[in-house]
Amino acid sequence: MTKEITQTIFGPAEFQVTHTGKLHLTIPGIITVNGVQYTGTRVYETDHCNGTACAPSVYMYRKDTSIEASPSARQKVIHEWQRQRKLLLTQARLDEATLEHLQYQLQSAERDVAKAQEQLQAAENIAYQARTELEQWQGQRHAPAAAF
Repeated sequence: MTKEITQTIFGPAEFQVTHTGKLHLTIPGIITVNGVQYTGTRVYETDHCNGTACAPSVYMYRKDTSIEASPSARQKVIHEWQRQRKLLLTQARLDEATLEHLQYQLQSAERDVAKAQEQLQAAENIAYQARTELEQWQGQRHAPAAAF
């Protein structure tokens, strides 16, 4: 997934469109919502649904603490994410994400095949060596005894 930059009401944010049509949004700086500063703001669209609606997962914490955001602050971030989703989730970006995903799957499969071929070659070498040792051992057992 290629990261791109967009401008939100909170400032610049990185976003990614997945091959499944989901939008991930990360606001790297400090944002202020309802007079409170937050850091580490990330909004991920997931497959986790509650009832009939699928809400995104929101991660944001008050600056200099590990206290989570208030429901109203989270809702403002979700509202901006929904606005950005309408703007950013285009067919062209979805096609690009799908292409990247399929290329990654192909490269991964090709690496797996190469690794399997290496393992097969190593196993064939071990089998050849074992067969050779067995034949040598059998040849020695059936050879006429040498005179002492």
